[in-house]
Amino acid sequence: TFQRWPEMVDNCIPYIGGEEEKSEQEPLKLWGRVENGRIVKAEGPAITAQCFRVACQDGHMAAVFMKFMDGCKPSMEQIKADWAAFRGPAQEL
Repeated sequence: TFQRWPEMVDNCIPYIGGEEEKSEQEPLKLWGRVENGRIVKAEGPAITAQCFRVACQDGHMAAVFMKFMDGCKPSMEQIKADWAAFRGPAQEL
């Protein structure tokens, strides 16, 4: 795919228009609910994103940092277990 986008080879693009906003808002849609046929976004957590395009052959990369409220600091094992056990409407279908 880099043949169609040669300026991306061995390069990093420090700003992608609209990508930061999308990365901040899309999870809130996923964590929200459907009400009267419309998606109502979750009210939190607050998400701040910085997006950089870096050439990679397959997929996407992300560096994610989280701060939990009220002194809650789950272990990585607990987070993975919660993700594995999650069953939302999409999984039920």
